[in-house]
Amino acid sequence: MHRLFCLLTLIATLAAGDFITTKSAAGNEPVAIRKWPAGNLSVETFPGPKFNIWPDGTFKTTTTDNMPVGDTIDVQQVKLGDNSAFAVQLNASGAQITIIPASSMDQPWHGDFPESLAANLLVLGGDSAKSLMSPQTKRLVTHLDPPQILLSDVDPQSETFSAISEWLLSESQSRRISHNTLAISAKRDDAPARQVIAMTDQAWPMPADLNELFTAMEKSCKASQEVFAELSAEQMNFEPSNGTHTPRWNAEHMMGRQLKFFSEIYHAVDPAIPVMDLNPKQMPPDYRAAHPDWDGAEEARQMERVSQFCRRFAYLLDGISPDQKAPASRWPSLAALLKQMDRHYDEHTANTVQKFSLPDWPAK
Repeated sequence: MHRLFCLLTLIATLAAGDFITTKSAAGNEPVAIRKWPAGNLSVETFPGPKFNIWPDGTFKTTTTDNMPVGDTIDVQQVKLGDNSAFAVQLNASGAQITIIPASSMDQPWHGDFPESLAANLLVLGGDSAKSLMSPQTKRLVTHLDPPQILLSDVDPQSETFSAISEWLLSESQSRRISHNTLAISAKRDDAPARQVIAMTDQAWPMPADLNELFTAMEKSCKASQEVFAELSAEQMNFEPSNGTHTPRWNAEHMMGRQLKFFSEIYHAVDPAIPVMDLNPKQMPPDYRAAHPDWDGAEEARQMERVSQFCRRFAYLLDGISPDQKAPASRWPSLAALLKQMDRHYDEHTANTVQKFSLPDWPAK
């Protein structure tokens, strides 16, 4: 039975070369590919855009308002020859993801593949061993030479997966993921190992003690967002006469520290996650705002993006208890880091609120 990508009827109505574009932040942010019990596959990016494809062909893009200007995120339909078979090509934060839906896997692909077809990750839909192990599949893999191939509908513990991975590459190059998330990025420090991958549709179950610490950190971050979201761009850039930091520096600093600390850990476990350092210069004379035109609501959204990033890739903390030191972390334990981030939001938000009573605090 075809589960994921059985029918992509909505996308199939797009003419070849049509695309959907949303704004994205520039950089090499990691992209998460996630599989869900409803049968849909989601592609989630750091800046916010999320793409979902359901088994009945429904396609939906969600994003936040006022996305930072930068790289575009495109979804294109690409024909596989002269019939109705097609691929869906997604460019997300620079990563190329090519998806062959199950309906196209069952059709013959005539002619040469389009020159535009490229993939950091190739996703093959359906669970038919006959289709997945066909000569045309082998021809596509040879043409694209993708570092990673995801069999989106195949059970990672099945004999079918073992047979297909052995046929495509080798059994030693197979990767069975016990949860529902795979990280990829356009650039990484190392060359990724060639892999055939299958994963479940169940999210990683975060242990209760770790979840309690995560939730407390997220609660403090959300409370901070509520304060900053009310400020105008002028108020965010306010330079107190007493020489202390601007409200914007406090927002960038809180966000930047959390992002760097967690991305360092995640990168040590999976190099597909780059170390992401958006922390501003420490001293007021050296500080240059990353986005001086953003109002407080957009800075608050940036905090939320970091919060979602930390939760999205938290499966990389599997096997690390709160009282253990995490890989590549300067903190004595994972709990110490989480508790400090919780306090950090409270402290810097309180420092910002104190500025509201200064005589030169600007009106809206």
